[in-house]
Amino acid sequence: MNICLCEMNHKLARQYFRKFVVDPALFLDDQPYQPYQYTEEKADAIVERYRQMGRVYLAVMLGDEPIGEVILKN
Repeated sequence: MNICLCEMNHKLARQYFRKFVVDPALFLDDQPYQPYQYTEEKADAIVERYRQMGRVYLAVMLGDEPIGEVILKN
């Protein structure tokens, strides 16, 4: 098993978010659960948002497949 980090780009974000499922445990008790609905535009916007904020946006890769994300600030 080969796990590594690489810079998240539009292609990887589209792959990752195509299969993304929101964890309901991340919502506060008073927030309604909102399932994620994929579009290429949403995936691209996430990458651009983190770039504009100056964040380091990384993809957790298992071989050629993005299986997670890491966002570093400061």
